[in-house]
Amino acid sequence: MRKARITVFILALAAVSITAYSQKGGENETGPYDLVANWPQNPCGDGHQIGSVGGVWAESADRVFVYARGCLPVMPPASGIVPDLIFSPHGIPSRMTISHLIEMLAGKVGALKADFVDGTIFSAEPEDRLRQELLRLGFRENGVEMMYNGHSGEAYQAKIFIGDMYYLKLKHMVANKIHARARGPIQLLTRQPTEGRAKEGGLRLGEMEKDTFVAHGASLLLKERFDSDRTVIPICEECGMVAVHDAYRNKSYCVTCGEGAQIDFIEISYAFKLIMDEMKSLCIYPKLVLKRKW
Repeated sequence: MRKARITVFILALAAVSITAYSQKGGENETGPYDLVANWPQNPCGDGHQIGSVGGVWAESADRVFVYARGCLPVMPPASGIVPDLIFSPHGIPSRMTISHLIEMLAGKVGALKADFVDGTIFSAEPEDRLRQELLRLGFRENGVEMMYNGHSGEAYQAKIFIGDMYYLKLKHMVANKIHARARGPIQLLTRQPTEGRAKEGGLRLGEMEKDTFVAHGASLLLKERFDSDRTVIPICEECGMVAVHDAYRNKSYCVTCGEGAQIDFIEISYAFKLIMDEMKSLCIYPKLVLKRKW
């Protein structure tokens, strides 16, 4: 822990010591520039959008911005520290990570003193002691610093809370989430598509998605999406039960009414056929009353 915090601090100072020197060169030359006078016209991007060099990761209001170094605010020229990340304060109350602010104070104290700071849950360093230590080291006790515009060199009116903390990469990457399919494997019981990316599953159209299709009047599209377990079964017109079809002899008959019954083939969902089987197992007679479609 001690080694990690000291390393972060030294890397920040090394980057600043390179950036603080001006390098006057040709018009197309890129590189470090003086903190005030020698910035290029727009070091943050291509001349259109500020910050277009860096990416922005966002989830609702919880944002972390990564910009070109020339766009980041800097601390006074005496120290010249440039922050590695800018975190929106709106992400603190929504994620309820208030302890991150105290961790930044502890990280600041640990980096300046090159010492351990206890951050365990029950025996952590008291906040008041961290504040007093910051004052003793010549910093503001509330963790804020005067920052300067990295582009123009002007001082910001607002004081900015700055400190050291751990920042881990998110495990869930978009490349591991992307998934699509046309046809694929189906479940043995329901004959519906399998579930999940690992099983090459289908994309579920739920009840709320169904409501949007209904609202748009897209009836044929709705029918197509609910055809994943489409099946055609023989039904006896007399008793309304599922009949038997012998494909080898091309012959259909009803187990209850015999061979002379009128058998019709209807298109239903296989899940509906399953629920009829469940009802029959409970001694409930699910009689289907057929009508001519046309």
